[in-house]
Amino acid sequence: MIFSFGKADLTISALLRIFSEGILFDLGVGIFFIVPYALYLLLLPVKWADSRVNKILTYSIFFLITLVVMFSFFAEITFWQEFESRFNFIAVDYLVYTYEVINNINESYPLPLLIGSMIAFTLLVIWFFRKRNYFNDTFSGTSSFKIRLLVTGIILGLSLIFGFFVKSDLAESSSNRYQNELAKAGIYSFFAAFKNNELSYDQFYKLIDN
Repeated sequence: MIFSFGKADLTISALLRIFSEGILFDLGVGIFFIVPYALYLLLLPVKWADSRVNKILTYSIFFLITLVVMFSFFAEITFWQEFESRFNFIAVDYLVYTYEVINNINESYPLPLLIGSMIAFTLLVIWFFRKRNYFNDTFSGTSSFKIRLLVTGIILGLSLIFGFFVKSDLAESSSNRYQNELAKAGIYSFFAAFKNNELSYDQFYKLIDN
């Protein structure tokens, strides 16, 4: 928003729309990330909650998800500076032409510093969560299978609602493209672009008069 402040034509109502829709998409991303771990906890016997295997898996999953979020944060900044957009089908194409893209990024950015920073931030988050004892309830869980089934069912239900009914196009209700892009979430937009397999011609190519 700071990068495109002059182009976004921001008003109070626009800001409310941007952040309310942004929170909705962020919630969807969070739900999708939670689903695999919720299924794992559903099948995990209670007596194994405090086991070494569960602790290793929990910390590993948390590390991986946090690292993905950190990577997305840095990647979105650089992507926005180049395309003034959230992740779209161009970002999906980057996965197809990986060799060229990685070489380009390696020439343009200090990758060891960036990757090292992301890993350091991730480890810092894990240390902070451990310091605040946020993992204690996970490792001393006593919830019955019925309770876990109910919670997992709710999470799966929400993921289906987001997957089938909450489209990334929901954010495109303004005539200002920058407002629409700001209202989206990068990871949500990436998977929407992967699914839809399309890119707006008018927005990304030079045009002559009609």
